[in-house]
Formats: sequence, C-alpha cells, structure tokens
Amino acid sequence: MLKAADVMQTRVRTVSAEESLLELERFLLAENLSGAPVTDGGKLVGVVSRSDVLRQLIVERAESEYAADYELAWGMLGGEERDVERWITDTAAEQLAGLKVKDAMIHDVKTVSPDTPVEDVARLMIDKGIHRVIVTDGGELAGIVTSMDLVRLFADGKATIPA
Repeated sequence: MLKAADVMQTRVRTVSAEESLLELERFLLAENLSGAPVTDGGKLVGVVSRSDVLRQLIVERAESEYAADYELAWGMLGGEERDVERWITDTAAEQLAGLKVKDAMIHDVKTVSPDTPVEDVARLMIDKGIHRVIVTDGGELAGIVTSMDLVRLFADGKATIPA
C-alpha cells in the first residue's frame, strides 16, 4: 500500500505570512506553483493558493464598490460613471498594495503523517475540496502531496483503478 511518504514532494517551497500578495504572485508564477505552505518564524501557520488570492481580490473589489455606493449617495464623487469606476479601481489597488499573505491564506491547514495511506490523502482532498495536503512528521513540515502527485501515480502506472 502506497503511503504519503511514497508520493510527497520533500523539496517544499514555502512563503512567509508577512510577504505581500504581489510578491506571492510573482513567486508562484516563477516557480510554476498554484499554492504553497505558509510559515511564520519557521512554523507552519497556513496554506495559500492562487484561488485564495483571487478570493481576496474579489472581496477587496466588493468592498470598494460598496464604498463607492456610499460616496455616491452622499455626492462625494461627482456622479460621473467613469469617475466611479476609476475610484473603485484605485481604491481596490490601494487596498491590495497593503495586503499580505496572512490576509488571504487558509489557517486551517489539512495535514497528514508520512505513513498515511495515499487513498486517505486522496479522500481528504476530495472531502475538503483542496489540491494540496501538507505532510508533517512530529509537528515539522516533511513534505507536500498535491493533486498532480496523485494523477502522476496513474500516469506512471504506479496506481490502478480497482475492478
């Protein structure tokens, strides 16, 4: 039976909770990653993905639109449609400039031990709707298993679908 240790990546790239979302995006693109574990002082504190960043962008945009509605109601923007759109865009950009990984990350990290059966890792991903599970050993970061790692098992002929 395959275990998490058999398929996990041990060279885990982490990001700091204090890193800006812009730095995170550059890192993920440069490393061709969709997400990463988040550390603070070497301790695992979360996990962040490009989906989490997108969710945060949507929240910031919605808050800017709400603020614009308030400003319009009080006549503070002059009322021109293009001015409102520019104000929303500028406000969202200002808010994002100050956001850090800790503002977008998921705090409830799903972890498994190295001896967790791969089937249990896959089930956790399906049940929680996640694409990466952090592997810890004695509370220390040991590796990561991604959905692509599980797909690779089938592509490499190391796993089969039971009859």
